[in-house]
Amino acid sequence: MNAELRGRFQHLLLHADAPALLAAFAQPWFNEIVPGAEQMIGCGQGTTKHLEGDVAEHTALVFENLLKVAVRRLGREADFVERLAVVLHDLRKPAVRVDRGGGDIAFPGHEALAAKDVSVIGEYLGLSISAIERLHFLVARHGDAHSWEEIGEEGRMELRASPFAESLALLQEADALSCLFPDGSHLPIYWNEICSESLRQ
Repeated sequence: MNAELRGRFQHLLLHADAPALLAAFAQPWFNEIVPGAEQMIGCGQGTTKHLEGDVAEHTALVFENLLKVAVRRLGREADFVERLAVVLHDLRKPAVRVDRGGGDIAFPGHEALAAKDVSVIGEYLGLSISAIERLHFLVARHGDAHSWEEIGEEGRMELRASPFAESLALLQEADALSCLFPDGSHLPIYWNEICSESLRQ
């Protein structure tokens, strides 16, 4: 990995706001690090549950909400792994759900990203083994937080017991704040269920 590109990417995730992140998705240098990102631009979804109609715009909105949620919940900035997980989570979706009619819409970045595993991207960026492990967990299990009632008690206990539960709860809430049901209500936010102090002790 080119050290200059790696440094540029790390600086972007740690210092950029949502518009800057969105603009970067269209840059070839960004796509070299995160395959499929460039293809996010112009991926129309029709009538989706996302507040924005484009995967890239939704990702940028989740990113923005993550920065706010981390400070509000924990009094700290979202770290690099949490910020990277936001980007990789949406890119790995094989399809995007729509509210009505037409079924799912295939996401063109999925195959490109699947060709490079999350762990490989982490290695490219020089992450430690423990950071890559946390990144892999956050990307792979993020959807389970949205399916809290469906994953069963065993699945819920596994998420609660994870050393990465706090980061997972941050991502889930940031994603929930970026989505709307047709009636305008926010998706459920399971911070207490995932990450309450009583469950973590």
